[in-house]
Amino acid sequence: MICVNRVTAAGNRGSQTALSRIGLCLAVVAAVGWVFGSSPAWGKVYYGISAHRGVVKVIDTDAPGFGAKPRSASADEVFFNGITWTITYEDEDLGNGIGFDDPDFGAQRKARLEDALEYISLVLNETGELDVFVEESETDGSDFLASAGTFLDETPSFQTGLAFDHIQAGADPAPSFEDIFVVVDFGYPWNEDTGAAVFPDFDLISVLIHEMGHGIGMLSLAKETGESFIPDVYSTWDEVMERGSVSQDLFDLVGDTPTFLGAASDLVSDDVVFIGTEASGEFGSPPLIYAPSPFDEGSSLSHWDESLTAIMTPFVARGETIRSFAPFEVASLRDLGWSNAEAPVIDSDGDGLSDSDELALGTDPFNPDSDGDGFNDALEVALQTDPKAGTGVGDPPETPVAGIAGLTALALGVLAAGGIRLARRKR
Repeated sequence: MICVNRVTAAGNRGSQTALSRIGLCLAVVAAVGWVFGSSPAWGKVYYGISAHRGVVKVIDTDAPGFGAKPRSASADEVFFNGITWTITYEDEDLGNGIGFDDPDFGAQRKARLEDALEYISLVLNETGELDVFVEESETDGSDFLASAGTFLDETPSFQTGLAFDHIQAGADPAPSFEDIFVVVDFGYPWNEDTGAAVFPDFDLISVLIHEMGHGIGMLSLAKETGESFIPDVYSTWDEVMERGSVSQDLFDLVGDTPTFLGAASDLVSDDVVFIGTEASGEFGSPPLIYAPSPFDEGSSLSHWDESLTAIMTPFVARGETIRSFAPFEVASLRDLGWSNAEAPVIDSDGDGLSDSDELALGTDPFNPDSDGDGFNDALEVALQTDPKAGTGVGDPPETPVAGIAGLTALALGVLAAGGIRLARRKR
């Protein structure tokens, strides 16, 4: 695997430091795959891309000798919410004793990947099969934390990627290779448990959910010039980009050909927005895409702007745990064609607020009392006090529950029922 995520100690995110980039990588990959009882899509050319290195790997299914390969002996099958995932681990095939084949940690690392895939399955609400190839792990801790990608074919069009095509078709369009590929660099300190990460660890589940987001289509194919890595092909994500201040589409069809309509300066303007109707409606306006100057290869255009509270931003802090899409991110998946996408109700800390609602509020989804003042986060929301600010400065006094004479029957009912779930919040 040639593309791995670089770490920088510069900058802060709130009180957190030592940020690490999770950038997008659509990796250059070999055609590694399985037999699934159907024939390959003969005559098509598929592309795996590394945006970081600007290299394109062409897989020609019409080339002499190309065909389905036997399924790896290491392939695991897991089933979550309608989707059967076939996962092949190159570490195990190689017997290299590292990464997912590590004799001490391999099993729990595989379990964390399965946790991420379970969450993606809950969000997508689809039925079918998807194939993941986990490439040989990195161990040098020098670049990307992890990277993932998918394949797109040569047909001039806006495409969401092979994972989307596989689910929508109900049969594998390209059974000779995977739908999604991913690599992890285990040279970094990782939180490989189900609990929240603490400094200096990076949270493995959070990073893997982020990377699977790229694998299901949250990515751009545009270079810094606006030209695509695949001739006459852009992603569906590209199709809903606009220069925000002037409401100018950046990518659209000219005749039957997807075309870049903007200027290179647009892509480094900090003024690129996602104009999908679902995401814009959920967010309250078109959410901002990461478009810094200079152009950031491997990250620009394929993430939300770092100013947004979301999992698909380009940075993650040591000790940071975000294991769910923000509501507007789930809505963006519907804009990309995943029409059944919905935010699952996951309440990791059992306080009565879903993880996605806690992400929107800025509270800790792994701590039922985020500000440590003795009051459950859901109760504070019901009482309209601040669940992030201890004494609730500017809000009604936060005294022990027994002493709140004005505690309403609604709030008591909320507690008896185990809490509340916020309506989706627009930003």
